[in-house]
Amino acid sequence: MKKALFLFVLMVTAGSLCFAQQKTTATAKAKAKAPVAMTVSGTIDSLVPADAAKATDASIKIIVAKDKDLTMAVKASTVISDADGKPITFDKLVAGEKVKTQYITKKNGTNEAVSIALVK
Repeated sequence: MKKALFLFVLMVTAGSLCFAQQKTTATAKAKAKAPVAMTVSGTIDSLVPADAAKATDASIKIIVAKDKDLTMAVKASTVISDADGKPITFDKLVAGEKVKTQYITKKNGTNEAVSIALVK
């Protein structure tokens, strides 16, 4: 009887340790998956509108420093605003305008704009 009770307590303890480890691992994986938004300011170099026929997103290329540029996808969920903070559409953006952009880098290495704001 004592052996059976001891084995039961041992199994319950070992099982709870296994579940605790799995929960910690799942939490760590969830944190690792969440991309961190970066902010960059620069001048719009070029704009490519979305192509529904080819199922491609719009994209924007921003010059962030001399000889350094950054290209990112612009999704339908990307928030775009004018210099006063009012919402505008992608087609209102023009090459040569100054912008402040928040973006994330996806696992595959591509950049995706979260928000684009024109700067005065």
